[in-house]
Amino acid sequence: METLLLYYGFSDFMKDASNTFEGEISYVRIGGNHFLIFERVEENYKLFYASYPKSNVIGKKAPEETKLLVSPFLKGEKEHREYLQNILDVD
Repeated sequence: METLLLYYGFSDFMKDASNTFEGEISYVRIGGNHFLIFERVEENYKLFYASYPKSNVIGKKAPEETKLLVSPFLKGEKEHREYLQNILDVD
């Protein structure tokens, strides 16, 4: 999974101190104040959309808006990878 996250430019995983997510989180900006967040709990991943005023508050303050997109996110599922690629508009 880490290779996939690195490929798409996600941050390193960090502890969420905002009490919004259950586990560690990794994020990437998708435009303006919009972000994709991967939550990792043990070896399980969930993909969220979230809105923050600035990237430096991610993991520190609750997002202004959050929406669960894929749960569980399975790297081996072609549909999940394609969904992520379509959101990030990566060729």
